[in-house]
Amino acid sequence: MKRTLSRFLPLLTLLLCLAACERYVAPDPTVRRTVLIYMEARNNLAGDAYDDIAEMKRASIPADCRLLIYHSTQGVSPKLFEIVKGREVPLKIYPEETSAVDPAQFRSVIASAQEFAPAREYGLILWSHSSGWQQSPVKVRGFGLENSSKQMSISDLADAVEGFNIDFIIFDTCYMGCIEVAYELRNAARFMVASVCEVPNEGMPYDSTLPALMKPDLTDALIETININHTINAPANVGGCPVTLSLIDLSKMDALAQAVKDAPLPLPDDFTPQTFSLSHPYRHLFFDFGQYYDAIGGDPDAKKAAILYERHSSSIWGDLRLDHCSGLSIYLPRFSPGYDFNSHGYSSLEWYKFIYSTN
Repeated sequence: MKRTLSRFLPLLTLLLCLAACERYVAPDPTVRRTVLIYMEARNNLAGDAYDDIAEMKRASIPADCRLLIYHSTQGVSPKLFEIVKGREVPLKIYPEETSAVDPAQFRSVIASAQEFAPAREYGLILWSHSSGWQQSPVKVRGFGLENSSKQMSISDLADAVEGFNIDFIIFDTCYMGCIEVAYELRNAARFMVASVCEVPNEGMPYDSTLPALMKPDLTDALIETININHTINAPANVGGCPVTLSLIDLSKMDALAQAVKDAPLPLPDDFTPQTFSLSHPYRHLFFDFGQYYDAIGGDPDAKKAAILYERHSSSIWGDLRLDHCSGLSIYLPRFSPGYDFNSHGYSSLEWYKFIYSTN
């Protein structure tokens, strides 16, 4: 009998191993949400970048979320790293001459972040200088300002992000809350959070906003992030730099653009637009979209569906009241002396091509 059992022992061992393997389920390496913060700091914000990274290290990140940082600054090689329990964990080092405003590099960093930290949801925070939809001349940039000479156009930014299934883009930068940027990005992400005005140098309070941004319900997380940013930054900037942020549903941009094109009324002759800057040339380039949209009789439901939430301080530098602040801005050349649709690359934008085409 012992001899008989020994003959079948290898087979029994194999069957037991197969049964065990069948029961084993490998752990899922995919987390719930990965957020990549893309910091272009080869400019006069270099010191602010280090301050914000220190805030990020203090943030409490849930175990089922990951926080990755791409940091490009003066005099050192750009790097991609993860923040884990307050420490920097290096993931990738790039040659020092690598440009953060090169669309190919931007796309490569996003791809690497998703490879290192696969997730069911992806968020992207863009940190640097910016100036809305403007794309030319040099020093007037869409996103980023590298060594006072290089920038990335909004069109290039949108092309670089498309295809990565980004759930939200947050601009911790100036003037990006315009209809032209939102329309350009409509196929690049689900949501956009941005400011129609300047953004304080200290930017978002990351130690407080990042935990909120990681909460399970994405829309609620984005709204809470806006509220925390306003609660902390607005009182500190009373009489100073404005604090404005809005949540935009990019999937509604096509319907909103069509509503603008179908609006029944001409803009009244006595219309006085709300501007969002006291500085040249920005005071002539960014006006309140909602005020304009209501004046031309746009469908209110289309606007409500696109602009989900907004918060704004009462004034700009204490001198310009924000009587109108819908959450989006728009360029109106009628109120821009010396500018036209060819200024600063406007005629290359998708918004211009759709709204002002004759088809």
